[in-house]
Amino acid sequence: MPPGAANEQGRNSEMTLTGNFHLQDIERLFERMPSLFIGLGTDQRILLWNARAEQILGCRRSDTIGRTLDDCTISWDRNRVAAGLAASVQSGEPQRIDGMRCARPDGEPAELGLTIIPFGNGILYGLQTVISGADITERRVLEEQLSRAQKMQAIGHLAAGIAHEISTPAQVKPRILLVDDDPLLLAGLKRQLRRQFHIETAPGAREALQMVEGQDPYTVVVSDFRMPGMNGIDLLARIKTLRPDTVRMMLTGSTDLATAVKAVNEGHIFQFHLKPCPAEALAGAIQEGVAHFREAAARTSRIQAMEKSMALASEVQRNLMPRDHFSAKGLEVAGQSQWCDETGGDYYDFFSRRVDGQSCTGIVIGDVTGHGIPSALLMTTARAFLRERIKAPGTTAEIVTDVNRHLARDVDGTNRFMSMFYCEIDAARRRIRWTRAGHDPALIHTPGAGAVGELAGPGFPLPQGVMENAVYAEGRCELRAGQVIVIGTDGIWEARSPQGEYFGKNRLMDLIRARTDRSAREMAIAVIEALDTFRHPRPPEDDATLVVVKITA
Repeated sequence: MPPGAANEQGRNSEMTLTGNFHLQDIERLFERMPSLFIGLGTDQRILLWNARAEQILGCRRSDTIGRTLDDCTISWDRNRVAAGLAASVQSGEPQRIDGMRCARPDGEPAELGLTIIPFGNGILYGLQTVISGADITERRVLEEQLSRAQKMQAIGHLAAGIAHEISTPAQVKPRILLVDDDPLLLAGLKRQLRRQFHIETAPGAREALQMVEGQDPYTVVVSDFRMPGMNGIDLLARIKTLRPDTVRMMLTGSTDLATAVKAVNEGHIFQFHLKPCPAEALAGAIQEGVAHFREAAARTSRIQAMEKSMALASEVQRNLMPRDHFSAKGLEVAGQSQWCDETGGDYYDFFSRRVDGQSCTGIVIGDVTGHGIPSALLMTTARAFLRERIKAPGTTAEIVTDVNRHLARDVDGTNRFMSMFYCEIDAARRRIRWTRAGHDPALIHTPGAGAVGELAGPGFPLPQGVMENAVYAEGRCELRAGQVIVIGTDGIWEARSPQGEYFGKNRLMDLIRARTDRSAREMAIAVIEALDTFRHPRPPEDDATLVVVKITA
């Protein structure tokens, strides 16, 4: 077959393989393995060839996919490999080939340890056989060269290291949990890894979960797959829920590729390794896991610090709000504010102010564009400007005009602004004066009247912060006992139900009309509760603020 045709067939086979699950999972599964990994189809053509195979055997992936092993220039014993392949297909059992001599890409001799794993007749995504292996040259050379004298020298170095550890303050080693139902394997791994890590072991999933729940988070958990009671995938998924930052890895003798993919997708594992895995390879993988854990822990710490700061900002901002109700002779005032973030851009306030020698109740409600921290900062600035300005004489229009001038200078070039409705009620004389700055008119319900009125006022009211030299006009009207004034932000009437229906101003005023015999505070609370019920389970999309004023006898 021409090389081009072979590569095309390989690409088609590759599509057959990867089309059954996520390509990124397959790449992650094979490319992160420290061992060489070769996958063969039912026609003995190569479907998989990972980066480690390129390094050890010297053949590029692009030159091997779609070819047979005989077509590739691999300097190993072809007869031994062919015999191992035939035996694995015939018996259905893995075949081990030790002492496989070959030449490295640099021409130096090398020795490989190979395992040939049968997968059946292509049922598993076209794979029939997988060859995994490692370059064991250095280990063999060391074993051959390690004479008795060298062993004694190594013992001396070990003793010196122990003495150094005793005399030097110990560094805290990363806590690693190994989970396997094979006690000999656990003992061996603990012995091999204990110099680098603080190793703890568990003989099964139940014991592992008890250890994970009862202590500080482990840095890395390495689990087998097949264990009595609960398999490794389910265990690692549970650990992810209990300890999200703990890095999860799987070390298993299972040769089922579908299990590996499931471990990545459901167990959210960091790495997947096949037994037998050299101790140095496992140690390196655990070190990568430790680095990943530390990055995640630092990220979590930053998030927690940010959340703490946000909670503090929210507390400070809420402390700037007045009590939720206020009573004076001839009127009741109540406010409710609901933010969609920890901090909000909606704002209300009420206070007493003397106008022309007469005590009046000042009420303000504002709505900053957007929501969150930037809007909260602008809201706080506007509140400070208004609180300072009301200490001096002036009409509501003069006050709003002066606040706008200061605010426009602060927000110039930021494309941020806020709407505002400011009014002063003289309850003794039953009069109200108000000024709007881009805010919706207040709604007024009069007992016995068929329609709801509006406090719109004269002029074309621009929002605060848009134009520094904007001048605002004041509206005035008389009040009657029993009237209810409702001032709100658009987060109330523009709230939507799960079906997309708007809450609307008519629904708002229907709720008020049905409760005019109640206090202003009860009416305000009833509106917010009805709003929550209306949009459930949709979360708030905007801040919602309401002030209810009831004129009493």
